[in-house]
Amino acid sequence: MARLLSIGGGEIIGRSDSKKVKLNGCYTHPEFVAIQDALKDNNLYGELKGATMYVSTEPCPMCMGAILYEEFDKLYYGAKLEDSDKYYCPEVIISCEDIAKATKNRKIEIHNIMRKEAVEVLKNTSK
Repeated sequence: MARLLSIGGGEIIGRSDSKKVKLNGCYTHPEFVAIQDALKDNNLYGELKGATMYVSTEPCPMCMGAILYEEFDKLYYGAKLEDSDKYYCPEVIISCEDIAKATKNRKIEIHNIMRKEAVEVLKNTSK
């Protein structure tokens, strides 16, 4: 389940895939791998300000914190955490919208897209 990251004119500046995530361990979530792949200076937060992240599943609270910390402008995700919890792996279910609302100084557009298709991927991945 690849996560893609783009900024500006829509070019991909960072990505992750299942292989990279598996090689780095269970606490290396795809969102973090994509963010690290895109960073030029690993010590500066906010370097990805204005970027857009596309993920196949709604980010967990830990990943959503990183997305907000980096000041992404937009987030697009497919399956919801509830879907992942049901079909893929146990999740802490706190919506990314609720996390964003709790951090009033962080503005981000959040869009749930292609949920049905993303849920099918989760179902097929868990088999």
